[in-house]
Amino acid sequence: MIISARLANAYDQTDIESIAAVIADEIRDHRGGAVHLAEQSLVPPAHVVFVGCIDDVVVGFARVHVQRLDIQNTVGEVTAYGVLEGARGVGVGEAMLDLVIAFCAEQRCTGIDAHALPGARETKNFFETFGFTARRLVVHHSLNGE
Repeated sequence: MIISARLANAYDQTDIESIAAVIADEIRDHRGGAVHLAEQSLVPPAHVVFVGCIDDVVVGFARVHVQRLDIQNTVGEVTAYGVLEGARGVGVGEAMLDLVIAFCAEQRCTGIDAHALPGARETKNFFETFGFTARRLVVHHSLNGE
């Protein structure tokens, strides 16, 4: 089994959309999931998209947007990230995140943000293994029971 990650190309779009739909189905019912998915329509277009592969089969993707906040701060934001359930735990996510970090360093970002829903401990732990820490907590009061 060969684990790899690379810059996405036009041929990967169908695979990325399929994986994104599977990931959306997984998180929709998690606390904050429905709002998070609705927010995705407001996310600016990605500057770059990476794919993770097992034996050249695309099983994951990462979208990254770079935002200049001011003259001293540029942040890379992982706006979408996911690996198919059967491909988790073998290094695909790690391979993609290595590329995300390298890309953001090349862009002279002062930091990288990524999102994990409440209760998504595996996601949180995954990012923490790369040195990510919470820098902001968003609290929410639902008015429609979600």
